[in-house]
Amino acid sequence: MKATLILTLAIVCSTIYFNGNTSNTITSGDRVPASVRSPQTLNTCVYSPGDIAPVTGHGSDIHKARSAASKICFERRIDLFEKTRNAFPSTAQGQLIIDSCVNIKCK
Repeated sequence: MKATLILTLAIVCSTIYFNGNTSNTITSGDRVPASVRSPQTLNTCVYSPGDIAPVTGHGSDIHKARSAASKICFERRIDLFEKTRNAFPSTAQGQLIIDSCVNIKCK
């Protein structure tokens, strides 16, 4: 009986402590770090290279959207290379593909 009473009291006290402790909550005037904020809008990067279909990357900011578009561009160009030549690109050819997809301009 004593153990049940102590356990119940401990649960009630811990619930009150953790729910009632508001000193660590964020108020409307506090600054929230960018890593914690949820994205309000999803940015888009559209790139039309000409040799492959237009590439669209999405991200929480323009830099992440551009990075996503670069990855898609690279994957499509590697697939195109493999389909047309039935071989994997050499190191030099792979570097050229990487450079062409990293240096993209978003519209």
